[in-house]
Amino acid sequence: MWNVHGIELATLITLRMNLIVLSVWLFLHHVTDTLLVQAIAKLPLPTKLIHLFILSVRYISLLAELNQKMDMAMKARGFHPKFNLFTMKVYAQRVALLLIHSMLKAEKAEIAMKARGFKL
Repeated sequence: MWNVHGIELATLITLRMNLIVLSVWLFLHHVTDTLLVQAIAKLPLPTKLIHLFILSVRYISLLAELNQKMDMAMKARGFHPKFNLFTMKVYAQRVALLLIHSMLKAEKAEIAMKARGFKL
């Protein structure tokens, strides 16, 4: 059984984490990907970490673009989300398609890096 101290600590951690996420989101809301990458590149971080961050930002933006295209296609086909089994299946397929697309992009990037002489 949970003691009162543990529940209070969990609540405090949750509130702090939500506050941090909300603050970062508000701070970076109008920042473009290019500006964010340039700002990170100026920080005194290891180059591998900067490259990892650049790749992450790039692929997140690509997946967000694909997600918007899927949303427009679903609206064009007359899909109206409801709280039923059909909607859950459609969203599960959408997430699966995003994961498959990201895996294909990662494989293409790996092939391109190997072709350019990177050792993985």
